[in-house]
Amino acid sequence: MIRMQSDADEINWEEFSWYCFRSAPKREHIAGQNLRSKLEVEAFCPRIRYRRSTARGPVWFVEALFPGYFFARIKRMDLRQAWSVQGVKGVVKFGSQPATVSDRVVEDLRSSYAQHQDQILNLDTEIRIGREAVIAEGPFMGLKCVIQYYMPASDRVAVLLDFLGRQTIMEFPTHNLHLDGGSPRIQAMRKI
Repeated sequence: MIRMQSDADEINWEEFSWYCFRSAPKREHIAGQNLRSKLEVEAFCPRIRYRRSTARGPVWFVEALFPGYFFARIKRMDLRQAWSVQGVKGVVKFGSQPATVSDRVVEDLRSSYAQHQDQILNLDTEIRIGREAVIAEGPFMGLKCVIQYYMPASDRVAVLLDFLGRQTIMEFPTHNLHLDGGSPRIQAMRKI
């Protein structure tokens, strides 16, 4: 839960709280590391690793779960100093007040990443018979299908597809499918 402190609340400048910081896109983990090393605070930048098709073929990508944002546990009195750290663009605010993130929310996120090295969640890209997928490119892009069999030698799958009112089996390269029917961030949020 994200919370704004009202004027009636007593502000404790010495107490550590979690804040959500803004950073440059694709630099969230670097800004978090800089903040961690300069101010010696806890920083957390949840990231996901997934496979996506490109012109070169399938490639593994690592991206922030929340693009342009990361969390840090810092004293309120150190917020201004945090803004001067390289890569940090600011803190999320409600009006003019920095918003705190509850310890429970961050701990729930962190527990999902506990067994994952470097705060990176690997998304399941295993091809299994009966698994649902969405076709990611080509004329059938966006259609849901069910994997029928896998051909590892050619890295292709046969899928059952509802097309023109009937079920049809078609073959696609594995990198043309989004497994679990959605974008990588949606898949990661389902795992958490």
